[in-house]
Amino acid sequence: MLEDIHTSYGRLFAFFIQSLILVLLITFSIETLPDNSHDYEVIIKYF
Repeated sequence: MLEDIHTSYGRLFAFFIQSLILVLLITFSIETLPDNSHDYEVIIKYF
C-alpha cells in the first residue's frame, strides 16, 4: 500500500521520504562547510 505511488498514502509516503532525503543532504552540506557559526552548529546538533 505504501510502496504504490498510485494511492494517496503512497504519494504522501514518497513525498515524505524525498523531503527527508533533501533535508539531510542540505544539513550535511552545511555541516561540512568550514567556519560555521555556533548557531548553525546548535541547529544541526538538534536535527
